[in-house]
Amino acid sequence: MFIALQKASQRCGSRLHFAMAGWFPGGDNDLRRYQEAARYYAPDVSIHFLDGKNPDVVRCCWAAADIFFSLIDNPQETFGLTPVEAMAAGVPVIVSDWDGYRYTVTDGLEGFRIPTLAPSRSPQGVDLSFRHDHGLLSYQDYVGAVAQHVAVDIEAAAFAIARLADNPSLRLSMGDAGRKTVKQRFDWPLVAQQHHQLYSELSELRCSGSGSSGLEVQHPLRADPFYDFASFATKCLQPDTKLQLSLPLHQLELRLENLTSLDCCYQELHAAPVDIRRLLLLLHNENPCSFNQLLTAWPPEQHDTLQLSITWLAKLGFINWS
Repeated sequence: MFIALQKASQRCGSRLHFAMAGWFPGGDNDLRRYQEAARYYAPDVSIHFLDGKNPDVVRCCWAAADIFFSLIDNPQETFGLTPVEAMAAGVPVIVSDWDGYRYTVTDGLEGFRIPTLAPSRSPQGVDLSFRHDHGLLSYQDYVGAVAQHVAVDIEAAAFAIARLADNPSLRLSMGDAGRKTVKQRFDWPLVAQQHHQLYSELSELRCSGSGSSGLEVQHPLRADPFYDFASFATKCLQPDTKLQLSLPLHQLELRLENLTSLDCCYQELHAAPVDIRRLLLLLHNENPCSFNQLLTAWPPEQHDTLQLSITWLAKLGFINWS
């Protein structure tokens, strides 16, 4: 989000202010990580960290905001209440094309949905689930490690921000469309009626069930989250996915040497730095290049780690895939 805001600030005619209303599970340590990333990636944007647990602060945010911006990338966001709250407040939205957000926001109507890319499966994902299930990994680190390897199209996000920032009439029309959507789809009487319909459908399914699904018995907390939640993303990294560098190689190598502490979280899931640099060099020489072509340069036992490295680099804006 910081990288997209910086790019947008260089393209639009308005000075951007970004109010991050929320809280950090890790307290001040997490806050410092995000402050460092904000300074590094969005030096021309005024970023305000606000207390999202204070309802008065949140009400002021809804009243003051021109755009709602949320690039969710983790498996816990199965619906996403905040875009609906934004639309109810008449605020146009820019959200990731991700599971529940895809259900609540129509691209081009109430705002814009930004494409996402995720791995299709990963043995490291199984290990993450196993460690979390046995209390060796906190829930925040479990979902954080998964999210660190989900990419959101930064260029598309920057374009959407700049377009809305420079177009008050578009903000107004999308905000009005959002209000109508909330009234037509998410008003409480409608939601209650949908719940009743769901209960009836579930009851019928239970009565008609044979008692055995025939599916493989599997502990629900020990599966691969990249596989289980693959449908959340716009697309998964496939052998034929075309990849290319977003900037000249020397600029990316410089950025690689100056990563923030937030970027380096869960780096044990990535390839070694020498392999990351080799990966970028191959993309530089074969620009664009398919994912499968890249993998042929490494032995099969390294392919899973390289897959997570590619989605991580795409997340940081090193690699274009969309």
